[in-house]
Amino acid sequence: METWYEIEYSYTRPGSTKIKYKGLKEFNTREEAEKFAAVVYWLSQTDRVKYNSRQLEVSKEYLGKGQFVALKKFYIYTKKEIKLKTDK
Repeated sequence: METWYEIEYSYTRPGSTKIKYKGLKEFNTREEAEKFAAVVYWLSQTDRVKYNSRQLEVSKEYLGKGQFVALKKFYIYTKKEIKLKTDK
């Protein structure tokens, strides 16, 4: 059984603070997904004008240019093969 995780979030780009964009990032392990979700939540709770130097550094590391606005959804996907019963 194969499992993977996706985090959906919203963010703004430099120069367009009123427009919010949607992002989706995929992870292979739950730990990586939880760490990313914690970073998005932490940065989205801070007023983007008042980012301190550590928050700016983390934002650049995880998002590049732009700032996180909100954590939207945490998806868990599982792929499991189901064998079909045949009469042959």
